[in-house]
Amino acid sequence: MDVQFVDIVESSAIASSIANATSGETTLTVSEAIVDTDSPRMFIPEDARIAVGIAPTVATRTEVRQRRLTKTTGVLNTLVIRVSDKNNVQPDASISRLRNDVFEDAVSLKTQTEACSYGKVEIKPFKGNTPSNQYIGNGVIDVQIDYTIGSGDEGMDQAALKAANEQLGDLDDPMFDLIMFCFPPGGNFLAFAYPNSKYSFYNNEWCGFVAAQMHEVGHNLGLAHSGQLGEGDYGDETGLMGSSANKDDHRMCYNPQKNYQLGWYKDKAKIINPLDGVGRHEFVMNGVSDYERNNDALIVLRLKQMSMKQDYYIGFNRATGINRDTSEDSNMLTIVRKESGLADQYGQSTKVASLMPGKRHVIENFNGERDIQIVFLGLKDGDATILILDNTVPIPEPTKNCKRFTIELNTDAYPSDNAWYITNADGLVASLSPEYKGANQRYRKDVCLPMDPDGPKDYEFTIFDEYGDGMCCSQGKGSYKIFDSSNNVIASGAEDFETVVHILGVPKDPNPAAPTKPPAQAPTSQPTPTPPCLSHFIEVKPDNYPGDTSWKLVGYDAFNDEYQLAESPVYTSANSLVIMEVCLIEGSSYEFRIADSYGDGLCCGSGEGYYKVVDKCGNAVVDSKNLESQGFDDKTYAIDKVENTCASLKPTCKNRKGKFRLKATRGRKMTCKAHEKRGKCDKKMHDGMFVWQYCPSTCGRCDDL
Repeated sequence: MDVQFVDIVESSAIASSIANATSGETTLTVSEAIVDTDSPRMFIPEDARIAVGIAPTVATRTEVRQRRLTKTTGVLNTLVIRVSDKNNVQPDASISRLRNDVFEDAVSLKTQTEACSYGKVEIKPFKGNTPSNQYIGNGVIDVQIDYTIGSGDEGMDQAALKAANEQLGDLDDPMFDLIMFCFPPGGNFLAFAYPNSKYSFYNNEWCGFVAAQMHEVGHNLGLAHSGQLGEGDYGDETGLMGSSANKDDHRMCYNPQKNYQLGWYKDKAKIINPLDGVGRHEFVMNGVSDYERNNDALIVLRLKQMSMKQDYYIGFNRATGINRDTSEDSNMLTIVRKESGLADQYGQSTKVASLMPGKRHVIENFNGERDIQIVFLGLKDGDATILILDNTVPIPEPTKNCKRFTIELNTDAYPSDNAWYITNADGLVASLSPEYKGANQRYRKDVCLPMDPDGPKDYEFTIFDEYGDGMCCSQGKGSYKIFDSSNNVIASGAEDFETVVHILGVPKDPNPAAPTKPPAQAPTSQPTPTPPCLSHFIEVKPDNYPGDTSWKLVGYDAFNDEYQLAESPVYTSANSLVIMEVCLIEGSSYEFRIADSYGDGLCCGSGEGYYKVVDKCGNAVVDSKNLESQGFDDKTYAIDKVENTCASLKPTCKNRKGKFRLKATRGRKMTCKAHEKRGKCDKKMHDGMFVWQYCPSTCGRCDDL
């Protein structure tokens, strides 16, 4: 049997048994299997005994063929095999063209890999005698296979490996680090590679596309695909392990997780545990194109979950230089989660968020403990300043003296193309746009920019259009205007633009706050205590049409600009109570905004729905009582100056539910007492709440409220 690699075909019943098998990292042992050498595929019966173990350190000859390519730095001797089929059908590119596309072009596998790695990897065309004593002088050679292109793709790679081994000798010889097979047109594929090996395969023109080359060689180096939430395993196009661009020249590198795994920037990579008690971590991030510019900046920040395997990786996707052609989220902060595998091992990654300056992302239940926030504070000269916050960190107090401006934006037919932000002289964001969703609508937002007692200062207003065509005229009648406090238009625009900057001048603070008197004694080294975070519970029982109901809870930052603290889940169960816990900073104010898309409210002809916001003592700070039957499109409730109303009282401790089930649609409903008897108090339910939060009295957890 002359087969080196096979596709494993298993039933769903045993798929979980081999889910942790990793090429080059583990050995897979099965008691029986059927190998179809024509495909080639290996079929594992459902009753087979299966074991996945760590690969042995002393390898037999057979195991050497499967051993991973661990070399992610140094010289990689690379051989390109130009394949022709049995009918002499050849790739469109000649040997000289392939040599140029892979090794010599200004943007090629060699030049772009060396650029992204800053010389830590050298892709070198193989030169010398092969194991069969055939001389190759320029890294590219022709091989004919006993196979008809277009007859189907199964076995095509095996036919190429077999013919190349017969002509050149043992391809597993360590004189070859990478081997690329370039096939004629007619195959039903674009490109693929064997992870943790030296072999990659390309359909005709794809052998000349640098993004495809670096994607497949990335697999050889141990990189898995880069996906995005809601867009599949290839959805992250900020780096090369997502969908590949079919372009001859494409200057682009890898995403933050891949950059960390490759180790090319390890002197500018850092690991932190955001729940280490510090509460607030601030960093400056650079894109890979600025790796050598700022010694104090990071290329990758890894957020390590101490009790969980899925770590998060943060990077700044600067679109310039060697990364100028990044396919999405240019000049944005990207947050990536690695789904499996250790930090230096093969494993799929998923992009969970991308942030423009001023935006924030919440990672819920980090390490199974509590939420953390990632905030993109600002951007100046390629330096992206970010904060990692434990969610117990309070929002800073508003500045007292400021100058007001009004930003008016009339959207065109593509409202989500537009956004703006205002930064101070340090590049830190002072205000940013809301999310524009409605086409051909007018939005106005008031901002107040802080004054400085030392003198006047300038802020930069930056507005951009993602598509680069501006806000009119074929797209509608969109425009933007900036008004001062006297309602005078001081800047405006509409037609073709991608990015526009306006300067907003703010005068010196005429009445700065008087300095505080120095303390009689030297201050202690202890930090100022932060305001406590007080638990509140948002109760919503939808009516017969749960999808009509949604809500948002918004707060206000230091500049009186609103931000979204929490939003409703998608309600799917009619007349079913859902409770969500939020934590509000004592002394801060918020707005609870609830909407009904049909406009008929939550009851009574359509069910018995209601909504409440309740503090931890059971006091309703928002209550729809006596208002349920009133129709509404949206309602806003102010939650002013959050207070601990029961600080001096013994908290009321009552169970919040009667009978309920743990899963959304499965299992029978049981009382709190029945759940407690079965040891389910600490069980997390389908709505994200724990059983004890519904049953504090029965579970003996009143003190945790």
